[in-house]
Amino acid sequence: MIGSHMVIDRLANAALYLGLQPGLAAAFHWLRTTDLASLPEGKTMIDGDALFAIVAEYTPKEPSRCIVEAHRDYWDVQYVAQGEERMGWISLAEAIESVPYEAERDVTFFDNTGVSFVRVAAGTFTIFGPQDVHMPGVAPADGLAGPVRKIVVKVRDAH
Repeated sequence: MIGSHMVIDRLANAALYLGLQPGLAAAFHWLRTTDLASLPEGKTMIDGDALFAIVAEYTPKEPSRCIVEAHRDYWDVQYVAQGEERMGWISLAEAIESVPYEAERDVTFFDNTGVSFVRVAAGTFTIFGPQDVHMPGVAPADGLAGPVRKIVVKVRDAH
């Protein structure tokens, strides 16, 4: 198993991370060449089940109201197009499972014990691989949560 990969950076630096997973190049190309503001909320197909996006608009919540999750079959590229949130992260090896893996939804849920947080502002993305347990949609540390528009590009793992 490859080590943990959680990445946070600006879209301009995306090329630095293409070696982590073959499908990331297509994901970043799509993010750079698509009019993200005009995408409707919900699922947008890009390349069948190998690459698709989920567009969501919401107000970030307190950590106690957020889910902690990991995926086996997909990597997440979570791009904040508007607004700001925090995202939590903990290595799969350190996380405490709370709901077993659901293959149909490709998700395992975890307890929030030991989760560390990073600020993710507009124009910034995170990459979460299968080894990365993550907690998206968390309100900023100052508690001033405004609207967020986020595009999550799901990249099928090449395992």
